[in-house]
Amino acid sequence: MADDLAKKGLEVRTRLFGEKAAVAGNEFLKSFDEGFATFLNDQLFGGIWGRPGLETKMRSLITMTALMALGRGPELRLHMRGALNIGVTQQEIKEMIIHISQYSGVPTAVVSMPCCERFDAQDTAYRASVLPPGGVRVAVEAAVRFGWDRYLGEHGGFIGMPGFGASGASDELYEHFGIVPSAVVAEARRLLQIRD
Repeated sequence: MADDLAKKGLEVRTRLFGEKAAVAGNEFLKSFDEGFATFLNDQLFGGIWGRPGLETKMRSLITMTALMALGRGPELRLHMRGALNIGVTQQEIKEMIIHISQYSGVPTAVVSMPCCERFDAQDTAYRASVLPPGGVRVAVEAAVRFGWDRYLGEHGGFIGMPGFGASGASDELYEHFGIVPSAVVAEARRLLQIRD
């Protein structure tokens, strides 16, 4: 049974991502942790994606819907490419996005950037997958805006301090400078209205 799941998992991944990418992905995961790689291949792709009852195309649409609702951009893009490989059309992906947007709200993603220099050293494709063009971006920093504009793009906003020099308890300073969730939501909504 385990061999069947392993074989089925690799077959599904090959159909979605191509043989080269499926094998490379499996090898990469094995180098991270062989048990984890086996679990993902056998249980997720072999056991769940390989179950009878839904066609692979439908499972792909469901997966993209979940990833979109969760704001998992890089993984969503990977699965969009896989969907196209198995016959999901661009029109079907577009309709899925429009449909799910009414149930999950505006697609969002939270990206943590603890080291700008390390991010900048990545290749262009990776940087574009993390910060894709076209959306609005809001940086949240418990300091000043300096340096963030190059990542915020044309439709970017900033929640943070207007200058240095304040001291006090962090929760009081966050409230004083408006570094609070409601300010992030308000800024994102404002930017979306300007863009539209």
